[in-house]
Amino acid sequence: MTSKSMTKTVLALLIAFGVQATASAQFGNVLNRAKYSARSKVESKIDQAIDNAIDKGIDKATDAAKEQFDPNKAKNTTSDGGIQVLYGSDNFLVGTYYPDTKVFKIDGNDITYTFQDDGAVMGQDGKQKGLIKDGNVSSGKIYNILVQDNGDAYWNNGKIGSVSDDGQVVLFDSNIAHATQPMDKRILAFCVYGVLYKTGKMQELQKNYQEGGVGGYTMTRTTVTTSGGNSSSGEAVLYKGGSIFGKLKNDGTVIINGSNKGQIRSNGSIYVGGSNVGTLRSNGDVLKSGSIIGNIDSNGNVRIKGSIVGKVESNGDVRKSGSIIGKAKNMTNLRHVAIIYFFGFYHF
Repeated sequence: MTSKSMTKTVLALLIAFGVQATASAQFGNVLNRAKYSARSKVESKIDQAIDNAIDKGIDKATDAAKEQFDPNKAKNTTSDGGIQVLYGSDNFLVGTYYPDTKVFKIDGNDITYTFQDDGAVMGQDGKQKGLIKDGNVSSGKIYNILVQDNGDAYWNNGKIGSVSDDGQVVLFDSNIAHATQPMDKRILAFCVYGVLYKTGKMQELQKNYQEGGVGGYTMTRTTVTTSGGNSSSGEAVLYKGGSIFGKLKNDGTVIINGSNKGQIRSNGSIYVGGSNVGTLRSNGDVLKSGSIIGNIDSNGNVRIKGSIVGKVESNGDVRKSGSIIGKAKNMTNLRHVAIIYFFGFYHF
């Protein structure tokens, strides 16, 4: 990665929200042509701002990137009992959370999210916009962020940040947001990660962080190697026993014995060929022909008919009945790997 490329990604993390907050907050709705045009202009402003900053000098850009969020600048809690969620070093107001009613209201418009006791997150239009269940936080933009009880946040089989007891939100070592009062960690994760970041952007930031980019100022570049075959950074190599039989790309495309067999899409739809044959829900339930046939929990345990039949380890080892039957090297999505090995959608 070049210095300019790394800096550009760092700056994107720091300034993107400031110019795209209004457009991003609309994630649960179908955008009409006018809104789409406005959003395109916003994204153009982001790119232009990043390029202008880089043109002023890498040193200045890096200094700006290292600036941390200052909670001492935070505004006071609102008089009506609301907790403000603030973003960036300039404390941009994302929205206000009302713990008595469990409602989060986006600043500047009528968009609200209501957090129900069953984990459903409902929008102001009465439609479900997300889910918080079994520690996993999902929104209409990004799925299955696991927030552990201690606040550590994991996604795509890697740690992406943390949410602290006092309301600090960290993304890849950078303190990006803060709540003016302590609040439920998983709800705060939804209000920050779930509202502000799309799957594609999080994948980009995660990749750059792993290579020493965003937030990783002291990290050295690492290289993933595979024994018996090389992989590009955009795919996992799938083994059965000691032999390669397929690949799983980061966009969910499944390659078996050199042929494209389908795709596990970011919305959970499981395609074989051109047909939608199943669903991977945000809570890990796996459906086929509309019926639940199993579950993959956040730790990689695979259950069929209520019993654990195997597991995908964090290092990519695939176990069945306690024995290693294969491996997914350079794995980025644990549940997608489990779909391939355990549920018979893709034969190998």
